[in-house]
Amino acid sequence: MKLSFIYICMLIAAGLTCAAQDKPKPVVDGTKWKITFPTKSPKGNALEIRNPEFSRRLKSAAGFPDDLNKYFRRTEEGLVFHAEYTGVTTSSATKYSRTELREMSGPDEHNWTLDKPGRLTCKLKIAKLEGGANKLFFMQIHGKRPKSKPLIKCIWEKGRIRLLTKGGKNLKDLKRKSHYANVPVDQWFTCTIRISREALSVSVNGKTVETYAADEVLKFWPKDNTYYFKAGNYLQHNTPGAKATVVFASIDVSHGN
Repeated sequence: MKLSFIYICMLIAAGLTCAAQDKPKPVVDGTKWKITFPTKSPKGNALEIRNPEFSRRLKSAAGFPDDLNKYFRRTEEGLVFHAEYTGVTTSSATKYSRTELREMSGPDEHNWTLDKPGRLTCKLKIAKLEGGANKLFFMQIHGKRPKSKPLIKCIWEKGRIRLLTKGGKNLKDLKRKSHYANVPVDQWFTCTIRISREALSVSVNGKTVETYAADEVLKFWPKDNTYYFKAGNYLQHNTPGAKATVVFASIDVSHGN
């Protein structure tokens, strides 16, 4: 009887250990990002927090003040990005609000060329939708020129993953398929963007779903252009009450071979 009790305890302990290992853990290097909130800054546009403050608050148990903690916080599951329509935008060129990370190099914007390949891999889930929200951008590459246009947008819309890149002489949206993967609300998935001088590709759950050759897309962008990654919750609704919550278990970025 005593041995059976010990054996049962060992099984329970092993089960708890496995459960802990299976749970996604938040991993992000805060020194490589800044964050934009859908709240007003003293200048009237969307509030940004850069480094070293962003990294310090990310590591701190106290986190961000309550008014910002609503939009971005760390939990056991990962980093929570909540976005809702507030009327606060990053510029007059957009009508949507966001809670989103932008790639940085310390306190300065990190702008890189295609001479060194870039990769952004995220594990995330669309956790909650309210007020008719059904579309958001969760990963992007932007080009510094022209006018900080997005080179590629990874979109979650109505339970599907969509991709849009910009090509042609006028850098208009290039859409190949209506969608690439089915991902319902509250389901974890991984997405990776890879880019070099030769090609731009996207994979979902370890499978490459699209590759754009350089002569199809990249040749239309300035050859010496610089780029930066973005990740988070860029809600594509401008109606009051529209809200979405996205949880990132990991955000990993690298450059070079």
